Amino acid sequence: MSIRTSLRVFAATAAVTFAAAMPAFADTTSENASPTPTNSGDASVAKAGARTFTIANITDFHGRIGGTGTNDAGVSGVATGPAVRLACYLEESGAYLTSSGDNIGATLFTSAAQEDHPTIDILNTLGLKVSSVGNHEFDRGMEDFEAKAQRASWQYLAANMDGIPEAAGVKPYVINTIDGVDVAFIGAITEELPSLISPSILAGVTINPIATTVNSIADQLKDGDDANGEADVVVALVHEDPSLYESSISQKVDLLFGGHSHLLYNNGKDEPTIVMQSAKYGEYVSQVKVTVAADGTTSFEPTQIPLQKISDGVGVTDTCSGTVAEQVRSEIVAAEAYADEKGSEVLGYISGDFNKAQGVDPADPTTKEESRGEESTVGNLVADAQLWAAKQTPAGEDATISLMNPGGLRTSLTYDPAKGGAITLGEAATMQPFGNTLFAMDLTGADLLEILNQQKQPADASRPYLKLGVSGLTYTIDPDTYEVKDVWLADGSALDPDATYRVVTNSFLKDGGDNFFSFTKGTRVQDTGLIDLDVFNDFMGEMAPKDNPLDPNGPVYGVQRSWGVKDVTVPADGIIETGDTIGIDFSGLWFTTNETSNVDTVTVWLGGEKIGEAPVSGELFTTNALTEKYPNYGQAEVNVTIPDLSRYSNGTTLSFEVKAGDTVLTSREYTVAGVTPSPTASPTAEPTSAAPSVTPSAVPSASPSATPSKPLPNTGADTRGLLAIGLLLLGVGATAAVARKKSNS
Repeated sequence: MSIRTSLRVFAATAAVTFAAAMPAFADTTSENASPTPTNSGDASVAKAGARTFTIANITDFHGRIGGTGTNDAGVSGVATGPAVRLACYLEESGAYLTSSGDNIGATLFTSAAQEDHPTIDILNTLGLKVSSVGNHEFDRGMEDFEAKAQRASWQYLAANMDGIPEAAGVKPYVINTIDGVDVAFIGAITEELPSLISPSILAGVTINPIATTVNSIADQLKDGDDANGEADVVVALVHEDPSLYESSISQKVDLLFGGHSHLLYNNGKDEPTIVMQSAKYGEYVSQVKVTVAADGTTSFEPTQIPLQKISDGVGVTDTCSGTVAEQVRSEIVAAEAYADEKGSEVLGYISGDFNKAQGVDPADPTTKEESRGEESTVGNLVADAQLWAAKQTPAGEDATISLMNPGGLRTSLTYDPAKGGAITLGEAATMQPFGNTLFAMDLTGADLLEILNQQKQPADASRPYLKLGVSGLTYTIDPDTYEVKDVWLADGSALDPDATYRVVTNSFLKDGGDNFFSFTKGTRVQDTGLIDLDVFNDFMGEMAPKDNPLDPNGPVYGVQRSWGVKDVTVPADGIIETGDTIGIDFSGLWFTTNETSNVDTVTVWLGGEKIGEAPVSGELFTTNALTEKYPNYGQAEVNVTIPDLSRYSNGTTLSFEVKAGDTVLTSREYTVAGVTPSPTASPTAEPTSAAPSVTPSAVPSASPSATPSKPLPNTGADTRGLLAIGLLLLGVGATAAVARKKSNS
């Protein structure tokens, strides 16, 4: 999907109640399968009396069929959600239902557990008539789409896709007769499709410009020539944000329903071309009441209705009792029951909690609450999984970094001793429910630095700071200004602002979500074909066996991958003398929940020799979501005196490092001065320290049968530091197979 910042205007909404049954209307469909149809439908709109009907549109439904819960009447344990409300809306309005694509793909577990068959079946029950294809329809490849298109009772449309296999049954447009009025529906898909899915899926397929294609067909359908097909009303169903092409659409297109960007939009017109977009997930339905008078004059009345509980006269009930609604409820209950059973499948094992971050409630400092402003073990775990999986695809084989947004993780992974630490499919799906696609892109070091600095949100954001889960890098931050100071890669080298790095992230961040706008600077952006939940499931199956579970308290996940560094007393000129003092404060060295910290002491080293240490302690004084302070849980105040330097020559360069175990928290180089030369002394210069790094060690195998060609788990058994997991992820080759490959919005 794309994120647009243009002002969106939408029309007034209306309340919809229910009726006992769906009103019927005549609907006949022409069999036009090519831009030169054989249908010679009557284009005359002069009828015996006025004709009125309603065309409704949803978009980017993504399998949000709903589940069991409490309905508007307060009855618990019954099916509710977008599909039920849509059924109630249709029963009342009798609208002709259309879609602008992405009906399936990137779905929640209730639908995904059965390869989205529940969503297709429910949309069939609801009576969906026509839909443009969306990029997510191709998540699992062309053959999979062909099979699902055959299961669907509606007609898929894509006029700007040339060369799509005939078996897919996709048409450029159809002319359907609604209450005696010939209505043409033209489909089109985003021109960015080749960059959104694996290129192999589109072998032999060409994507043409949206506006040019739609206008050409609309002109043909209203040229007065019955021989090439005529329509009284022309509707375009376009899986793309209208802001990209709206100004180029011909007025011969009466109605246009957009999609793809997940935004709500209404251009405010009541005459051609009326342009609307219904947001996402069945949150809204856009409808246009079409009236054809006896003299052939056509008028339009557009409205957008939220599919939510009625409040202040706005919304749609979920308590209607018609046949369609009852069938939809039955299908939701069955899908949820299947998903619950399948969700009991064990994916892998953990030896402790992988938690979301917490802060304190300022109103009650003894109470912790969720905070997205602190680093979390579960965030880093998911980032590791995404890098691991992406490296096994052509799009991500060169990737070295992965970034994960905190809002994409809804729960922690909790260790249950009764289950021996087993994590089930259902638990994983609950933790990561959004079904985002993973993308790989090229970003410069400067772009990455901007992204890390964008964790500090704009002044008007609801949360001042959003902490990304990271894999493949570590960094320091100034706790007063939020400015990122030093960034190191997994091999210990410093991030080069001018270098290009292959980065993996989800579709939400790829499009600049949560104000991480610099992701949109990415080049060579490619869809990996993977869905985030499937990736995590495969990662757990491969990396977290029962005899070697993932350890949140080990050196891989028990050590922060970012922390605060504040210089208090340091030599500004980089020169040190015997007796000088150096003071540096560290913060954010501990996770904010119940993970056992591996860092209780930091040590100070000069020229390879230990010259001091400081304890790590402190309370979680603030929560980032509510204050302007950087997370300070786990603090250390380093104050050391430079020892006797007489054994060194003036001008000798010495490394100065502060470490937490083997993790280098900060590293500088200082030049020795103030030494009185001794005629008998022969000072020995210490070697210059390299960039901060972590000492690698052997990685234990995932199981006794693991082979060198397989990615090996780094769970903290005998490993140290971020480099171990970095080397593990960098070492994964294309020969290791991901169980399922999928694709986004």
